Parts: sequence; C-alpha cells; structure tokens
Amino acid sequence: MMLRNMLSICLLAVAVAACSKESPKAATPEGGEAQAEKVAAPSGNRKTVADVITKHAELKDQVVELRGKVVKYNPSIMGKNWVHLQDGSGSEADGTNDILITTQDTATVDSEVTVTGTVHVDQDFGAGYSYEVLVEDATITP
Repeated sequence: MMLRNMLSICLLAVAVAACSKESPKAATPEGGEAQAEKVAAPSGNRKTVADVITKHAELKDQVVELRGKVVKYNPSIMGKNWVHLQDGSGSEADGTNDILITTQDTATVDSEVTVTGTVHVDQDFGAGYSYEVLVEDATITP
C-alpha cells in the first residue's frame, strides 16, 4: 500500500511539473515560439481564456466552450491528457492568457481547437500541487 501511495505521488509530481502554471510556449520547427492569435469574440457558452480565469468563481461547475491554440500537450498522466490552451486574450504578466485542460482526447501542439468542458476551481492534487482554475473532462474538436 505504501509503495502504491509513493507511486501515485511520483506520478502526480510528474503531471504537475509537466502542466506547470507557467505560460508555455511551444517550439516551432524554426526554433521559435508558438503564439496564440486573438480568436473571434465569444458568444453563448463560448468564453475567452481570460474570461474563464478572471470569472472562475461565477463559472464554477459550469460547462464552457473555448477556442484557441494548443501550446502544450502532455499525454497519459494520471489517466488524463493535459493541454494548455491560449486564445490571445489575457496577459502573460498576470497569468490570464493560458488555461489548463484535462481530457481523454488527444491534441497536437500548435493546432487550433474547440474545447468543451467543466470549469473546476481550487483543485488540489496533493503534494502541494493545486490549481485555482482549470477545465476538466473536456472534449476537443478541430
């Protein structure tokens, strides 16, 4: 049992390190960085990344739709794929330009996708790793 708990903590540490809150920038073939361009104004359930981050308390447990660029992808960690999405909204300086998504779907860095999932707040994965806001159990479509 102790070994299983230690393994879970190790997997969690890898997941959190891979999905850090830092705003990731994907390498391009030229060695540059992928940047998200601004997407169309949101409508209906569609929100911007900045909206979900800044209004997470009122969006808690609600299903939202986001459209943006995949800037980081980490597959199969703790039974989920971890995706960082940016849509050109928000600010890197205050951390409102990048949101973490968990999904069973796959994604490709630098692709533009639509994500639909549930906003969860104050998620604590243990070992001191927690997220103020993320979108979980999402579906990803081109």
